[in-house]
Amino acid sequence: MKMKKILYYSFILILLSGCNSNTNETGKITEESNNQNSALIKEITSSDSITSCNQYHHDRFNIRDINLIDLNSKAIEFLEYGKIDNDRSVKDSLLCLSIMCFDIMIEIDSNHRNAYINKSIAYSELGNYLKSIETLHALKSIKKDYPESSFRIGIMYEKMGNDSLAMEYYKSAYNEYTEYLPTTNATASDDINFEFLFLLFMGKDKAIERLEKKISESPNNLTYITLKRSFSEFDRKTFIDEF
Repeated sequence: MKMKKILYYSFILILLSGCNSNTNETGKITEESNNQNSALIKEITSSDSITSCNQYHHDRFNIRDINLIDLNSKAIEFLEYGKIDNDRSVKDSLLCLSIMCFDIMIEIDSNHRNAYINKSIAYSELGNYLKSIETLHALKSIKKDYPESSFRIGIMYEKMGNDSLAMEYYKSAYNEYTEYLPTTNATASDDINFEFLFLLFMGKDKAIERLEKKISESPNNLTYITLKRSFSEFDRKTFIDEF
């Protein structure tokens, strides 16, 4: 059971496709970075009724003084802290802060794909799947050929219990990946995302059969071998709940 969860989390991290936060070699957010955030976090989390995200507008920042890379690092930090914090009010506050930062990034660069993806993740962590879907549709409108948007929308609908709409978006994503993967824009993460899409769209047996064929063609490919192990222990409800 523990190994299964490790495999799920490993590939879910790949699916996130976000930029790196300020971390040390162990992958933990650094103490220095934590100290830098503490005053702002204290200010935000001590406020009343902070779950809507509408109270914190991007005009708190002087956009002319913002370095996009630094802002992305800060946004990812807020997102990562928010995902792991057990205090609901603190968790919501940090996720709202991350959304605010991602909004500024999108205002600075409307084509910043990861800002949309990570903003949708923050809304999903808040349990606001409709806002997550809305954010992904915004990404689709500017990156029409990028299939991860449709894939993630499908997952959000499945989290909401709307399996028919989920399958519609999985089908759309399948067709989009078929055209996208042969292009020079496709990455190794896109290949892995497609295998997970295939799993959700076509089912466990067909997904494993597909991987077995790939392994027979490339017997030393560790990615395919690890995916097959993960898929063999795959539980759909667990995956969707923990995504």
